[in-house]
Amino acid sequence: MKLQNLAVIFIIIILPISVVLANYTANRVQTLRLQISYDEKLDNATADAVEAFQINTFNGDESILANYKIENIEAAVNAFYTSVRTNFSMSGYNNKAIEEFIPAVVFILYDGYYIYSPYQNTWDEETIQYSENYRNSGTDVKTTYNGGLYTDNSRETLFGLKPYIYYSCRYVSGNLDVVITYSLDNYVTIKGKNGSEAIDVKGYLLSGVEKVNDYTYTYNGVTISQGGEGTVYENLRLEDVNGDGTIDIFPYACRKINGVKYYVSRDGSKVFSFLNGVRHDTTQYTPEQIKKNDNAYKYYEEAYNLKTVIETTEIGNLRTSDAVLVQNSDDTTQNASELFGDIKIFDELQNGTIEEENSMFNSHRMDVIKYSVERNLSVAISNFISSASANFQMPELMPDEWDTVANNITMITFLQGLPIGGKIYNGYSIIANNRNKELVSDDSIYIVTQDGTYHDIRDNDLYDGSVSLSGAIGRSAMDFERETIINDDQTKNYYFPAFVINQTPTVLTGCYGSIVRRENIKDETVLEVVNSSGSGSTNIKQIYYIALGRERYGLYRPDNDIEP
Repeated sequence: MKLQNLAVIFIIIILPISVVLANYTANRVQTLRLQISYDEKLDNATADAVEAFQINTFNGDESILANYKIENIEAAVNAFYTSVRTNFSMSGYNNKAIEEFIPAVVFILYDGYYIYSPYQNTWDEETIQYSENYRNSGTDVKTTYNGGLYTDNSRETLFGLKPYIYYSCRYVSGNLDVVITYSLDNYVTIKGKNGSEAIDVKGYLLSGVEKVNDYTYTYNGVTISQGGEGTVYENLRLEDVNGDGTIDIFPYACRKINGVKYYVSRDGSKVFSFLNGVRHDTTQYTPEQIKKNDNAYKYYEEAYNLKTVIETTEIGNLRTSDAVLVQNSDDTTQNASELFGDIKIFDELQNGTIEEENSMFNSHRMDVIKYSVERNLSVAISNFISSASANFQMPELMPDEWDTVANNITMITFLQGLPIGGKIYNGYSIIANNRNKELVSDDSIYIVTQDGTYHDIRDNDLYDGSVSLSGAIGRSAMDFERETIINDDQTKNYYFPAFVINQTPTVLTGCYGSIVRRENIKDETVLEVVNSSGSGSTNIKQIYYIALGRERYGLYRPDNDIEP
């Protein structure tokens, strides 16, 4: 055969293959580009929703209450849908155009989470009775009886928040039967019974807390006394006391109780707080109770009481294998030891490491959160019904993503069923909300020094003698966020809170190295840095642990309060 003939045969065979491979490669590249583009758009939409949630929650201290929190979450969902429509060039459409591609949105909060997903609308008894009366009047009502409930067929599927789900797990061992509710840090609530004895305790798990007497506790070498911190001040720009149109800055005694900051008026006779920036006087607390800021003391008192109950009851012997898991739909129950292992949950309470990030308790806490979220979210997504020809299913989250979910206020969004070239898009986005009023993490405390600067707790300058710690105080990072106060004439006053420096109200500036540039910071965990030895470490420990206790005890808890 001639060489020319072989060349022709080669071209006839190879050319179609080359064309097919080129088209396949181009389609794969286009699919990859679309997936990257969709991932970016979904991340941007989720970030917009988180920002909307932050703006709403920072407008008033009442945002931590359940009903306001739900309103803020629903507003964040609307922001998410709006952003998705904008990012995907669907601004002219309503939410229904994209609802069929969003099987669930999850809001990870401090001690539980909400899932926003479709549900079947059912009528309560009052509506059923109304329907019966309406039907008896001769009017046709389109209803069907299903499992004991009347379902409104005209509104069969609705999108909304499902009931709040706590990070709870039941444990049974001998006569002990308790439910432990975990959180995004080492705060737990334990309710149940030990035989005939009721158990109801709560608090932060602190292995190093000890009681000296009825008025003093120690923790990691730091002494915390009742009334030892004295009055904590925060400056407010409220009144035109000079009559010249300028707003005067004045330090007000401040104490946070159940997530709300309460202040004592300038003349010392009234207590007030702010709701949506508007001042409201209250008689719930006295000026003396606000001036006597014992939040730090009560934090360690509560932690010691919790530790004592655990160590003196069978709770201290609970193992992860004692967990009672939810029964599956096929009447099977997963083995707790296979899921959680077999370790003593509170063993490190005696060993002194339970509050560490890598403790076995924290590992189990994260496992419980993961199990709860994964189980309920999988059901919500698998039950999602859409006209889109796609198989909706729970994607597998990576270990580092679960770390984010189990340790931060977080929003998780899902977008599935969109065709992108040769496959169906199945994406999700996880965005942590690091600016919130629900969680005070180990690194949420800034150190305010008398030079008018606030520093990251790991700032090297705090430990090498570069900065004087005389008169320094620890404050929550959220105290440095911009605030809004609405004046009597309905005008708004925006400001950054100031603090008392050398008995003078001063607007603080963030340390250029540790706050602005995020440099000059020790490469260790906060607890390792604070507990380390060296110059200034004793003062830092005292300042830090008092501030941490004060801020954490001031967070919203349903039954946290102060004595009348």
